[in-house]
Amino acid sequence: MKNNEKGFGVIEILLVVAAIGLLGGVVWTFFNNQKSATNSTSLQHKTTETKNEQQAKTPTLQPEDVIGKIKSDWASKYTLINTEDNNHPKTGELSIWLHNESPNYKVGGYDFYTNYDGGSTIAVMPYDPNPTSYTVPKTADMALRADIASAYQDLGLSKAKSIGEKGSSMETDVYVGKGLVCTVETSTAATSNNTASCGIVESYNAAAEQTRPFAEVIPGVDSSTILANLKISDSPVSSYQKASLTMGSVNGGGSVALLYKKGSGSWTYFRNTQEQVQCSAYNTVDLRNAFKGEPCYGADGQEVTVQ
Repeated sequence: MKNNEKGFGVIEILLVVAAIGLLGGVVWTFFNNQKSATNSTSLQHKTTETKNEQQAKTPTLQPEDVIGKIKSDWASKYTLINTEDNNHPKTGELSIWLHNESPNYKVGGYDFYTNYDGGSTIAVMPYDPNPTSYTVPKTADMALRADIASAYQDLGLSKAKSIGEKGSSMETDVYVGKGLVCTVETSTAATSNNTASCGIVESYNAAAEQTRPFAEVIPGVDSSTILANLKISDSPVSSYQKASLTMGSVNGGGSVALLYKKGSGSWTYFRNTQEQVQCSAYNTVDLRNAFKGEPCYGADGQEVTVQ
């Protein structure tokens, strides 16, 4: 309202001036200049806002940068060996496994955790001076987790929350910042696993959207559910597709969910399993068509394929 009132006052003044013949063309010139200035300022604000929004979405670090720093920090204190070559480190050694994998993360607007095909992860195993003790975590485990947390903080990431049941093997600290999400087991998580994993926050959106149709038909999906590692493939039978994804919980446990689709129809849930399925379970034409060629156990316990 204030801008309109101010404009009305200026109009009155200028009309009076024009009426006595002092400034015949002032009205048009003044307001045209004011309009141009206002539009220019508005455009500058919008450009700045768009630029700021884009900068907020664009990661200023890459997952491999974070994992690389952690590995470099350890290399300055330990001799690093590859887990695939040797998973029994000696004093002063760390056994490490590097792979491209993103941590589980829940994107805003989706009620489940997922991951995407990418990211960077390092798993580490320290020397264990007392391998007959099964009490975990051990002192060396807690020290490595502290190293990981320290590296996250050094790079500008902040602890956002912990997920998983407190004190369980699944309790995990989540760090965010610089467009990334990174995880590590809490210092007291009851496990010998020590894992640093990082992903690009923006990359989860497409993965979550692709997973949504499956979350809508799989029984038991709730806010603690993890639906990850989605794999979709065509059946040898024309117009059929099959899908599998890891289904678990931030509190532990897990299995593989199997689904199928015919033509342009929606996805149909088949079952969850932790082992190879019995051939007799494929007891409909659609199931046999969708999973044709998949390994299964016959009546005699021998491995055959779905026919």
